[in-house]
Amino acid sequence: MDEEVKIDEEVTEEKNAPKEKNDTQTVYEFSYLLVPTISEDGLAAEFTSIKDRIVASGAAPISEEHPKKMELAYEMRLMVAGKSARFNEAYFGWIKFDLAPEKLVDLEKSFARDEKIIRYLLIKTVRENTMSQKKMFVRSDVAKKRYVPKKEDVDATPIDKETLDKEIDALVTPEVPLAPASEVVE
Repeated sequence: MDEEVKIDEEVTEEKNAPKEKNDTQTVYEFSYLLVPTISEDGLAAEFTSIKDRIVASGAAPISEEHPKKMELAYEMRLMVAGKSARFNEAYFGWIKFDLAPEKLVDLEKSFARDEKIIRYLLIKTVRENTMSQKKMFVRSDVAKKRYVPKKEDVDATPIDKETLDKEIDALVTPEVPLAPASEVVE
């Protein structure tokens, strides 16, 4: 019986003990552009290599997006083997992860030395999913219908120029005549 009480006390103490906060970890997002010369087969290997470097540094991945080829807004240059290479398209991908801030410098140096990364951005962020879903709301019954004027709505009688001018003047001219400018008192 004494053993049961001791076990219950230990369990209670564990439940009531203050939870250790993981304040040493910070959430980061690593976005990158890879050279477009990587083959489709090599792309998966390069993504795995980047993710493995992040995990090897002690990080815990939260979410990720595999690289996808996209056209760049402007031409980017990268020095590869002593030559300047120009790129108009690249593979864009990102990984969000937890990492201790003191380990970030070494991780960033490894990305800076990688010749397959054109550009990258490493930012401090939040854990929540900040991606918005692109959904377009269209009422299906309205989207499928087209306006087709009925025959009675269309006035097929031709109108001459004089009649048209008179109708426009009637719409434009005010009904109350305006006083001449010399009579207006301020």
